[in-house]
Amino acid sequence: MRYAAAVAAAAVVTGVLAPAAVPSLGATAHAARTDLPATLDTRALQTSTVQVPVPAGVDPRWVTGALTVADGARGTVLLLVDGRVVRSAAARPWQRVALPVGRDDVGPDGTVSLGVRFRPEGERTGCRPLEPYDVRLTNLALLHQGTERVDLDPARFLPAAASRVDVVVPREASDDVLSAGLAAVAALAARYPAGVPVGLTTADVVLPRTGAGQRVLRISPGPTTAEPTAEVRFGLPSLTVTGSGDELRSAVLDLIGEDAADAEDTATGTRPEAEPGSTVTRTLAELGARAADAELSGYGRTASLLRIRQDAFGGPVDRLDLSLAGAHTSVPTGSQARLDTYLDDRLVDSRTLGDGGTFAVETSVPGSRLASTAELELVLTAVPEDGCTAGTLLPLEVQLDRDDSALSAEVAGGPDAGLEAFPQVLAGRLPVALRGGEAARTAAAADAAQVVASLQRAAAYPLEVGLVSPEALLADGPGLLVGATWADTVAAGARLRPDTDGPRGAALQAAGDDEAPLLVLGTLGARSGVLRTWVAEQTARDGWDGLTGDALVSDGGAARPLVALDPRAVPGEAAQDVPDLAPDGEGRSYVGWFAAGIVVLLLLLGLQLAATLRRRAARAPGTAAPRGSATSVSGSAPRP
Repeated sequence: MRYAAAVAAAAVVTGVLAPAAVPSLGATAHAARTDLPATLDTRALQTSTVQVPVPAGVDPRWVTGALTVADGARGTVLLLVDGRVVRSAAARPWQRVALPVGRDDVGPDGTVSLGVRFRPEGERTGCRPLEPYDVRLTNLALLHQGTERVDLDPARFLPAAASRVDVVVPREASDDVLSAGLAAVAALAARYPAGVPVGLTTADVVLPRTGAGQRVLRISPGPTTAEPTAEVRFGLPSLTVTGSGDELRSAVLDLIGEDAADAEDTATGTRPEAEPGSTVTRTLAELGARAADAELSGYGRTASLLRIRQDAFGGPVDRLDLSLAGAHTSVPTGSQARLDTYLDDRLVDSRTLGDGGTFAVETSVPGSRLASTAELELVLTAVPEDGCTAGTLLPLEVQLDRDDSALSAEVAGGPDAGLEAFPQVLAGRLPVALRGGEAARTAAAADAAQVVASLQRAAAYPLEVGLVSPEALLADGPGLLVGATWADTVAAGARLRPDTDGPRGAALQAAGDDEAPLLVLGTLGARSGVLRTWVAEQTARDGWDGLTGDALVSDGGAARPLVALDPRAVPGEAAQDVPDLAPDGEGRSYVGWFAAGIVVLLLLLGLQLAATLRRRAARAPGTAAPRGSATSVSGSAPRP
């Protein structure tokens, strides 16, 4: 729980200022804006902090965002900068917020520490409410003065805080360049947190501007690997790497480095090499739990949440054994206290606390009940003898031993079906296969890069990404196939197959078998290339943890998941039509109805125009009469 939950709480931080305190974004005093990771979540009942990177050379003034607090939440939010409370404000369902920051708040590591604590009503009397309140902050941005100081030394080119990173390749890139580009996207996605766009594009595309922290990594073919060069090109800091073969890929990865994003679920150490049926044990500390995540205190309800990726155990989990150890203070006479343990919102253990001492939680959970990223939540509920209006209350505290508390996973022999089986089934390796030639192949790589970035950010460790042939991938798996042909989908056992005579559509679907699970991204109908890109982009935008079912499909509207595709729906080797994905509500795609309405409208206008012209022609003097009328044009006298 480092970057996302911590920053998420900082989300709350920025959020509770009154609207009047929000600066005008058009004011000349705050001329520059840098986007920060866009969506943050926290279950705010305790103090949470986050380190917000500030681009070198700029003078920070505000962090802005949109804050939402769960309905019914009543209380006050305390806002902290560098550990000190700078403001407090009442919680609201939604508000646009801003937190003042200054140059003096930037630490030696180039970050500003933001913190938040939600104080519910009644806490002043010694109790917190028994219901948690979720807080969400979106559209974070840093407003600042000055211009970023860009370090053009290739070894220090990538900043600690990035707003966007594009990997640029030639429009008809070679496989060497594409392989290096996809590996670069994975490494950058591991280095920078979700919310920082990372992708692959071509040199003929005009890149959007996001402000300070934006970088471009250009990969070009060459006979030998040359020294990388950095420059400001078209107003954007750009680093160019030239070469071929494995040396080009290695040079790119060396420049990016192995720094991982400070995410809340970042596992430490090396990836375990696990065989099916083996048992892998990781401590809470190794799974990324911080000291603050292992402490609960106070009366009422307090909770701590830790996200656990199956990928951290080296593969899909068949069974998970929890062995939690800790200690607690004595519960005062007459008071009551209980410690509950939840895994993915299911209660797996509950115990009453009494005299001070140690405690242990021992329980097992089948892998079928675990999400790809499981949520382990500890909840302390305590009620004092005389209620929350009592006077002085003795402190009550529970501490988990992060080094002694461990989770043991039995690695499954075969993955569960569906998109949720990834990335854990990859076991750290992500081979990518592309169909198409020249520019079409590069476009397939750009779509693949979106899926690669999404998978990497869902993985506990960096993925080893490389380019392989479609035939090799279909034979060995697991991996990602982009631009699949009809024959490819048959070989992979994919249940949605392209039909050039069918409706427009595109899908990312789970295919293959237990030995070689595959992800297949491709079109399902004619003229559907843009839909394939939409599906790929949605995986990166929404995050892999948000995907469910067997496939993510678009028929022209927003991509939607399909659950439990029935293989019997595919008769023999015939293609299955794209199902009607339009929901009943306001999410329905009206593109077809709109186009039909335009056609009908144009037809009515044409008929009206024709009728008007006929009437005018009939009334105009000297106009030829219709055939059979009393006056004939041929019988009229010629004009002198």
